[in-house]
Amino acid sequence: MLAAWGIYALRRHSTRVGRRLTLLLEALDADDTSLRFPTTPDSRINAALNRIADTLSRLRREARSRDSYFENIIDASATGVIVADTEGHILLTNPAALRLLRRPALNLASSLLTEWPQIADLLINPEAGRQLRTANLSVRTSVFVTAEGERRVILSLDDISSQLEAATVDSWAQMSRVLTHEIMNGIAPVISISDALTERYDGSETYITDGLEAISESSRSLRNFVERYNRITRLPLPEPTDFDPVSLVEQTVSLARTLPRGADALITISWPADRSLLVHADRGQLRQVILNLLKNALEASATRIDITITPLKDTPSHNPKDSKALKSPKDSEAFKALTPLSILIQNNGDPIPADRTETIFTPFFTTRPGGSGIGLSLSRRLIHQNHGTLLLTVPSPCPAFTITI
Repeated sequence: MLAAWGIYALRRHSTRVGRRLTLLLEALDADDTSLRFPTTPDSRINAALNRIADTLSRLRREARSRDSYFENIIDASATGVIVADTEGHILLTNPAALRLLRRPALNLASSLLTEWPQIADLLINPEAGRQLRTANLSVRTSVFVTAEGERRVILSLDDISSQLEAATVDSWAQMSRVLTHEIMNGIAPVISISDALTERYDGSETYITDGLEAISESSRSLRNFVERYNRITRLPLPEPTDFDPVSLVEQTVSLARTLPRGADALITISWPADRSLLVHADRGQLRQVILNLLKNALEASATRIDITITPLKDTPSHNPKDSKALKSPKDSEAFKALTPLSILIQNNGDPIPADRTETIFTPFFTTRPGGSGIGLSLSRRLIHQNHGTLLLTVPSPCPAFTITI
């Protein structure tokens, strides 16, 4: 009888422990971490199960915290991230990737074949370590295998517009300096010889004197043009200050209204009214760029110009008056919190032909009779000096330029 009772008690105890373990595992599978068993001085099993439950609950909380932490990092990153499986299904995209690819959502790699065929190929045929450049994007790939043995491909996308723009601006500036030097060296002797021949010639043939005067006048005109352009290419260094960009744009619009056709055009300005914006740049140089873009729009027969000022990220607002108290804005916390912003200038003037979108920032290139072709190239250099970018974002039907600073 004692043996039978012992077997029965042992079996009952094992069954009870098994039930409690099953109950605990089921609760954890259902994300219920609140389950606890009553503890008594002689219930060491329940105490051990509760310790296991506490440990598993803590580990799960830590894992979720890490996941949330990395998700926030990926979402806030300026680098685009895309994760896909071997069948081309997109498992994860961050906001930066959607913005760079100009898409509201992304579910299948095949949907990129039309607009981004090279990126689609990287997702469909993944290969670790591949790197390419397409349009204004630099793309890198990496491949990893999950704990379940499934392969994943990760694409990182970086916008290299500013690097491409900087390289273009620097190369054109260097070439301009070389050209002006060579042109000036070639013009100088022509002017000197034509003037000397004019003074020494004492004949009566007017065609000779007229020809010499024409050579001298044309050479001087070319020299003056080169000297003016040379002064433009050697821009003064910016003197950045903190200022309110809205007030600057309003003042520049007032100046634009005095230009030909300016009084007849409708010019609107919009910005987030619930925020005080503050930018750190050379006020005069930024005003010169905005005025040049407005002037170009008016000369392109624009009757409506819309200017939109948009903060690029959520940073604390500042009162522009507070900037006067900053001794060294570059090293201060207030400077670090200044709001990077974009200024979009869009008009309904003549559209820019598709075959000219790549050359409008080229020095001396112009589509207007009598134009110098210096305005846009100069504007891009001024913005580049202030560590910003100037891009043609919409060529037609309503041309739009975006200043990012």
